[in-house]
Amino acid sequence: MGVRNPRPNPFPLHRLIAYVLVAAFALGALVGRQASPPAPEAAAPTHPATA
Repeated sequence: MGVRNPRPNPFPLHRLIAYVLVAAFALGALVGRQASPPAPEAAAPTHPATA
């Protein structure tokens, strides 16, 4: 009687998908939270290309 699974997968696909979803959600929440207050540069453009 042999061992059916001698070496399990160290990084299963469902765990990779879960990590990607969590990372994407955290990054989206972080970017959305940082972009919500108006930046001084956006309120008063001083760059020659935007003036």
